[in-house]
Amino acid sequence: MIKRSQKGMTMIITLIVIFVFTVLGVVIWQYGINSVKQADRSCKQKQAYFIARSGAEALSSHILKGSDTEIIKNKIDSLLNIASLPVSIEDGSCTITLSRDGSDITIESVGYFKGETSSAALEIKEIIDTGMPPYIFKNAIFATGSITLNGNVSINGSLESNDKITINGSSKPGFIENSPRAYPGIIFPQNNSTTKMEVSKNTTSYIDSDGFYDEINIDKGGILQFELTGGDLTIVANNVNVSG
Repeated sequence: MIKRSQKGMTMIITLIVIFVFTVLGVVIWQYGINSVKQADRSCKQKQAYFIARSGAEALSSHILKGSDTEIIKNKIDSLLNIASLPVSIEDGSCTITLSRDGSDITIESVGYFKGETSSAALEIKEIIDTGMPPYIFKNAIFATGSITLNGNVSINGSLESNDKITINGSSKPGFIENSPRAYPGIIFPQNNSTTKMEVSKNTTSYIDSDGFYDEINIDKGGILQFELTGGDLTIVANNVNVSG
């Protein structure tokens, strides 16, 4: 009886061991399958990200390859907040959207690769380029054409012109005429404003913020003062008329 019991016990233990190894094998196999799936998914997501980034960089290069500021601005404005059609890149694709927040332009691209998606964003900073370094002017007035002063004109600074300078009044500013100096051209931002500013006779008006104007008219004795306590101002006007 004891021997039979021992044999039966041995068989049960053997079956239990086989069952444990079978379960362990299934667990390991399942873990291996999940690890392979996770690695495959991670690889696809990375590929989707690289596709998204490639799309964003391609659009950025396309926008910035031009040298004309106005053309670049118009191109950006025409693409704002409009999702592109899917663009094929290798075995995947991407869609691209352009958005603006003030001077910050964001290119957001979503990449797709074999069922996985990933996104990438690229930011462009828009800066108004005047076409010249700061503090390049050395005169109160510079002109490519002739300058003529009549009457009692007060100028704090010197005059310079590529042409002739004629002073008929009592003013005696320093001046250089027929100057060979050449300044680079200025790139003016587009101005569609219809705002008109009037500075009445013998009054003082102030501008303390950036602005666009169609006309600024300053009557005789009027003073237009720019408040620069908060930093530089950008003022764009199609016409500035000063009466004296």
